[in-house]
Amino acid sequence: MEGSDDWIWNDGPGPDLRGFQRGAQFGHAGGMGMVTKISTRLFPWPGPAVFPTTGNALATAKAIRLRLDQLSPYFPPGVKAVIPYDSSKFVGISIRQVATTLLEAVALVFIVMFIFLQNWRYTLIPTIVVPVALLGTLAVMLVAGFSINVLTMFGMVLVIGIVVDDAIVVVEATEHHIEQGMTPRAAAHQAMAEVSAPVIAIGLVLSCVFIPCVFITGITGRFFRQFALTIAVSTILSTFNSLTLSPALCAILLKQRHEHRDPISWVLNLVLGWFFKGFNKVFGWSIAGYTWAVGKMLRVSLLVLLVYGGLLYLTGWSFNRMPTGFIPNQDQGFLYVAVQLPDSSSLERTEEVMAKVDGIVRMLSEAGLA
Repeated sequence: MEGSDDWIWNDGPGPDLRGFQRGAQFGHAGGMGMVTKISTRLFPWPGPAVFPTTGNALATAKAIRLRLDQLSPYFPPGVKAVIPYDSSKFVGISIRQVATTLLEAVALVFIVMFIFLQNWRYTLIPTIVVPVALLGTLAVMLVAGFSINVLTMFGMVLVIGIVVDDAIVVVEATEHHIEQGMTPRAAAHQAMAEVSAPVIAIGLVLSCVFIPCVFITGITGRFFRQFALTIAVSTILSTFNSLTLSPALCAILLKQRHEHRDPISWVLNLVLGWFFKGFNKVFGWSIAGYTWAVGKMLRVSLLVLLVYGGLLYLTGWSFNRMPTGFIPNQDQGFLYVAVQLPDSSSLERTEEVMAKVDGIVRMLSEAGLA
């Protein structure tokens, strides 16, 4: 691989690596995985580059690994391609963790709703609405040219609560009229006549919170634009679903109290009836205690207002003293050390300094500090 006339050409499928010249092979890898000198250099040359303009780190890393595997059989004997540092691994792990959190959030929402509503039909409606809203959000993201990244997925995790909240409002309003003797269809009509305006108002207010983030300029605006638009789009779709899908599902799935219980409800009541009775009893105690506490506080409302004002002051005081930063620091398992010696320093002196650095790193690692 020596010489300046050794070029990489692309004649088959895979990423285009043309226009990158292989440098001379020299140097070696130090201890603790530290590279003291670059073993292979890539010099940019006029022509297509390796990295796509979309900046998709995962796709780029996958394409480079694929191409290296295709080229490996043609390397000279004893030559092996090694990627000492790949930041896309951390990105991939982060996205998988957020995806797991998304599934966990949906599961927790289903469990909490089932515990409080204690009816699988009532629980099923918000559970159906959540993936519909998320699917619509993904469709808008695709049209807008967004990517699946940590920020957009984190936005979808946060928006689950908003989507479920709108659906629960419709379900609870419909259930209230069903308990008064109305049929599910008539109850859904009456519920929408009562809660349509509040649902629309909630959607508009939440959208007004996040949409202005689109107009923030600079790197901060680019950093949070996809996050804000993801939440705003999900909120708008949630409002639309609450006005259309949720009442339709209520009219189809919900039943009146006197109707014959279906097998699923019978089995769930047989298995979890004891739990629901205990939960309702404890929940009733908590409501009674809360009501009692509010009644006592109303008698000393001035004192309560003073405490509230003190909490507001402490909030502002804490906010002004919190450390600031662009993004939170995250440990990716790498230690970066930059060593710069005076000009014209010999190779032996460089290796001596790097050996000292390597010793310090080993000492910190053994002490559990690195």
